[in-house]
Amino acid sequence: MLQRFNYVIASLIHGAGREYGIFPVSEPNQSHFNTTRRFLLITITGIRLFCDVHLLAIQLKVDNTWGQRYGANLDCLAAYPITQTLTYEFDATEWLKGADVSVIDGYPWALTLHTNKRQLPTCAVHSTKPYSERGDRLVGIAGWSGCWLDRLQFITST
Repeated sequence: MLQRFNYVIASLIHGAGREYGIFPVSEPNQSHFNTTRRFLLITITGIRLFCDVHLLAIQLKVDNTWGQRYGANLDCLAAYPITQTLTYEFDATEWLKGADVSVIDGYPWALTLHTNKRQLPTCAVHSTKPYSERGDRLVGIAGWSGCWLDRLQFITST
């Protein structure tokens, strides 16, 4: 049985928004990531979601260049294989502006993203009441990752 943890966790980026996932960061293979650039406006032109039973990893295309994949470390793929990769690219008239996130057993388990034009298919299976977050325009994602995404935070423009 998985243990549940009840404590307050400071935001990954102070004031940037809700943090999804409460599992403690303590394993040596977990690392922090932040796709935003301080004081610069970035344009997210694509996103990849790596899925199995739950959300394993995420990768952003920023200013037409694919960045690093966060989650699904190579040493974990035997135990947690990626069975589905969802790739979406956007033109200048489409951008990410919202998400529905399920947190199960302390992890961001499933993710459905929304653009200003459409809802993208869900990565993994949502709980009955996922958290919803809407903003103006997504300008970055922060979190902690290891074998999968341990915590996730969406940063939107104001």
